[in-house]
Amino acid sequence: MALVELIFMATGLLAALLIAAGGGGASPATIDVPADQPTIQAAINAANSGDTIYVTAGTYYENLVWTTKSLQLLGAGAGVSIVDGGAAASCLAISEVPSSARVEGFTFTNGLASGAPPADAGGGIYLDNSPVTIADN
Repeated sequence: MALVELIFMATGLLAALLIAAGGGGASPATIDVPADQPTIQAAINAANSGDTIYVTAGTYYENLVWTTKSLQLLGAGAGVSIVDGGAAASCLAISEVPSSARVEGFTFTNGLASGAPPADAGGGIYLDNSPVTIADN
């Protein structure tokens, strides 16, 4: 058998295996905080677009920054999953995130808006060009 034929056979076999395994692309993951990642920010950093982050009940002392990824960020419920910004910055700053993203089931408290007007906004949640769905917070 010629080398060229072997290469085509190997390429075809690899393509068939990838198709059988779901096309070779990563399927959306579920990340649990704190079981899989110790903090919400670590989960956001580790996530890929399409992933879902579940945050268990508790108070999380964080200033979250989320950019570009389409994620589902889901808490255990308002008053149950709490993000406390520690009066340091916005509790959650979202930038360039698509409309398919969602934030649900949190209380955001003790955030700090910073900057001069009109930037002096967003102590709880700051949105920059991010038409995400925010519900039940």
